[in-house]
Amino acid sequence: MKIYDTNKNLIAVFKKYKDIKNSKNFLTDNKDEFQFGTFNLEKGDEIKRHIHYEQPRNIYGTSEAIVVLDGSLKVSFFDNDKKFIDEIILNKNDSLLILSGG
Repeated sequence: MKIYDTNKNLIAVFKKYKDIKNSKNFLTDNKDEFQFGTFNLEKGDEIKRHIHYEQPRNIYGTSEAIVVLDGSLKVSFFDNDKKFIDEIILNKNDSLLILSGG
């Protein structure tokens, strides 16, 4: 699930563990500053050797990745003007990438 502010700017990407499908799934776009993906590979599956080529980027903020190992965590999202956007609950093994906002 992607969370946007009122100006359609991507604030965060949330993935419930139970919704991770087989294979490789990237949840962010190539243009995003942070690559976020999930992997649910079968025995013998392979991630082929590859290189992350240099891409010039101007980074003006701090991204934050959260993985809940046990218990649950309630997260409230705000835009850059501190206006409430949304609220979610992460449970065991859920993951969240926060790209901007608060």
